[in-house]
Amino acid sequence: RESQFKDIFNYVESKLIEGNGGCMYISGVPGTGKTATVREVRRKLESSHKYPEFLFIEVNGLKLSDPFQCYVQIHYELTGEKKSSYAAADALNDRFTDADGDQRFVILFVDELDLLRTRKQNILYHLFDWPTRRHSKLIVLAIANSMDLPEKLMINRVSSRLGLTRLSFHPYSYKELEAIVE
Repeated sequence: RESQFKDIFNYVESKLIEGNGGCMYISGVPGTGKTATVREVRRKLESSHKYPEFLFIEVNGLKLSDPFQCYVQIHYELTGEKKSSYAAADALNDRFTDADGDQRFVILFVDELDLLRTRKQNILYHLFDWPTRRHSKLIVLAIANSMDLPEKLMINRVSSRLGLTRLSFHPYSYKELEAIVE
């Protein structure tokens, strides 16, 4: 998965250096190394001291009792304060759309993104929209198994303007499996 590692690392590195937010949507069947690769990118970024200060937050849809708890978790990891999901969503919206707010970068790794679906798809919309805001400083790395999840879920919203960068993890080839076993 060296190629995918480089793609993810270079994407995040470029956003940190340019000072821009962004969103990378990573898809592929289970067991292809998506989560492990993103965690390795995190380790490499954190071990280097050449990038602007950033906070890495990991949210896993499987570990949340309710999709709206993702707002609570993200806000808590940013501030140390517990808020209701609605108050946390409002605070996060302010944080990622206000030029005068905290200017630290946030790298938000959302695993099992498909489990954050709701009737109105507000959570997914926010996660894809916040990084596009002018002063956002939010880099989202979102993982799901489905390649077309954003299009399927964002039909009622303007998905084209969200500007996702995409990366697909394909199943391992026989040679790749052979190399892993050795």
